[in-house]
Amino acid sequence: MHPPRPKRTSEPQGRADRLVDWLLSHCPFSTLAVLSLIVLGPTLGPVAEPLVIAVPIVIADIAFFVMRRIVSSHSTSHSTSLGAK
Repeated sequence: MHPPRPKRTSEPQGRADRLVDWLLSHCPFSTLAVLSLIVLGPTLGPVAEPLVIAVPIVIADIAFFVMRRIVSSHSTSHSTSLGAK
């Protein structure tokens, strides 16, 4: 007997939700930084040097993307079938 299927959400995913999901999966550090600045920005006040914050975040996203590509390329090249010995 098969386990029960998970129930789908009653609301379809909107454009904003799909955009946030895509941004979080492709550039998570930049997305979280921008969302944090939107939420915390009024409390923190103006940032004197925005590049000091932006450059490391973009570099972290690029490093995350490169590492993800390296891991995915190694996992596909090293995969073997169960029957092969």
